Amino acid sequence: MVELPTIPEFFRNKTIFITGGSGFIGKVLEEKLLRSCPDLKTIYLLLREKKGLAPEDRIKTIILRTGGGGGGLKYFLPGHVLARI
Repeated sequence: MVELPTIPEFFRNKTIFITGGSGFIGKVLEEKLLRSCPDLKTIYLLLREKKGLAPEDRIKTIILRTGGGGGGLKYFLPGHVLARI
């Protein structure tokens, strides 16, 4: 029987690309990956401008937000998250 790697083992030193990362499920996925995979190298997010906010400003708003869906990102240090996303 083939032994499958754990999720942290699978994502060790990997770079991943996520679309839809600003939605509810995307934010939950990002939070889970950051929490569960300490050796994940980088997460790239595809974001578009929305309501006059540039993608860079949108991701900062998502990470620094104090509430809302997928709010688990608020428990990480913003600099740490921005360095990996």
